[in-house]
Amino acid sequence: MLHIPTTFNPIPIMKKSAVFSLLAALALACLGAPQARSATLWDFDFRDGTTSGKTGFAVIGQAVNDFWNSPGVPFSYGYVASSLQSADGTTTSVSVGVTNAPGNWSNGGLVTDVMYNSYQYLYPSSGNMTLTFHDLPVGSYTFYVYGHGNADQHNGVYTMDIGGTSVTNSTTTSSSWTNSVWAEGTQYVRFQGVTVASAGDTVTLTVLPGSGGYPLINGLQIISTPDAPTDVVTFSGVSQVLVGWDSVSGASTYNLKRSTSSGGPYTTITNVSTTGDLDLDVTNGITYYYVVSALDSFGDEGPDSAEASGTPYAITALWDFDFRDGTTSGKTGHAVVGLATNDFWNSPGVPFSYGYVTSSLETSDGTTTSVSVGVTNAPGNWSNGGAVSDVMYNSYQYLYPSSGNMTLTFHDLPVGTYDFYVYGHGNADEHNGVYQMDIGGSPQTLSTTTDSDWTSSTWMEGVQFVQFQNVTVASSGDTVTLTVLPGSGGYPLINGLQIVQH
Repeated sequence: MLHIPTTFNPIPIMKKSAVFSLLAALALACLGAPQARSATLWDFDFRDGTTSGKTGFAVIGQAVNDFWNSPGVPFSYGYVASSLQSADGTTTSVSVGVTNAPGNWSNGGLVTDVMYNSYQYLYPSSGNMTLTFHDLPVGSYTFYVYGHGNADQHNGVYTMDIGGTSVTNSTTTSSSWTNSVWAEGTQYVRFQGVTVASAGDTVTLTVLPGSGGYPLINGLQIISTPDAPTDVVTFSGVSQVLVGWDSVSGASTYNLKRSTSSGGPYTTITNVSTTGDLDLDVTNGITYYYVVSALDSFGDEGPDSAEASGTPYAITALWDFDFRDGTTSGKTGHAVVGLATNDFWNSPGVPFSYGYVTSSLETSDGTTTSVSVGVTNAPGNWSNGGAVSDVMYNSYQYLYPSSGNMTLTFHDLPVGTYDFYVYGHGNADEHNGVYQMDIGGSPQTLSTTTDSDWTSSTWMEGVQFVQFQNVTVASSGDTVTLTVLPGSGGYPLINGLQIVQH
């Protein structure tokens, strides 16, 4: 995340939906708190086959009385342990088959953890051990593998298949293996993103000989990781892309990843505890592809979401409109978008007139253009009574009697592509705004809220404003029409408008 471009000062924005719960601000407030839930956890203590003396946590855990399976069978080169229990003592259908692990030995009290103090190993040492797990539920998992023998060189070496790639991790050959503080790469290794795609799939952990010549394992924890986030959507703006997604049960944080190629490879650009983030490290005109993954409280990462893309753009020109009583607008500067703190706002309102045209409208920098707007059925003007702080948003034009629609027809916009930001709400919760535009030959209807949050000082899409993206003026002389429909309160109304040319 880089600095905000000097050509654009973003204002907090939020789209009001479970899918797009965002705040586009310098520092995002908490948007959608991740939902808490206990992941499923299986604990394994590979000792002499008796009940494990261990309960509770190792690197991870759920409760101080977490149950540990003890599937070891001494002097056996192959066995299967079935009906393994999860950490809360629930019997499951999960089983593990172990081959080439007849030996059992102790670390002689050099370490304090009872699971870590004993291990199974292969003797003679030629070959590998294998652990094959059956009937894990479909999902994504992280494997914590504990392994070290009773000398510095007796480390553990382990291999798993992660997404079609063989990954090998090993514990240490230094004296730090006796440390009572768990450290990844010292007493244990971690395999993230182990996927069970279909019921009946198996997962295999291969135990290789370590520096001391023996394949060995002390213990194991398998924890289910959060699901992939769904409904990932983007909001492309000026020199920025906002990305939002639904919250995931069990997630503590989320990794937002980006690529300039569809399908990746993706690079993690941020880790957030919210269900959305603002990417400012972008170049206008380039399409960016995003995926999101969820992480649990231990930092275990689930699978990536489906891909969403966004293309930031630069403002070529900006026209601002404040629909009030026809006098000069009291507003300057930004609303949702803007170019400068002194941006000019046109005030085309004509009170008590059912139809008028305002010509020679100025862009935000005060340049006079040939653009004009014709407004029909908007004789009324009213105020929100100071319930909101923005002067443009505090007044609106409306139709009375309320039968029918208002229309705004824009003439002589230069050929190009535009975004229309339409602001609309009256002075009661039910007095929302409803707007319709033709986008690519299809009418699109959007509305503001009927909830009390319409008075919020933070601009939120679907609350105080709506956005019509990629409105095209294909030829000189084409017109663009915005139709204002009656809202829940029965009145068609409009407070303001911004037209951004890409």
